[in-house]
Amino acid sequence: MTQVRAFTADRAALGALLEHLNVIWTDIEGDSEGDLAELWRESSSWDEWRAHVQQLIAKLEARLAKER
Repeated sequence: MTQVRAFTADRAALGALLEHLNVIWTDIEGDSEGDLAELWRESSSWDEWRAHVQQLIAKLEARLAKER
């Protein structure tokens, strides 16, 4: 399996990605489940995926804070 090791994006694109991840996180943690969270919740990788989304959010927040 190939992993993405790096990608290039401007501040606006990183902000948009962070917004989308936060919507997914709201679905993960909240009462309303989006389709994506629902599909993952049914998989055996739920905990790993949830942790990965949380990690991505933290990395994007740190990157955007660093660029201020």
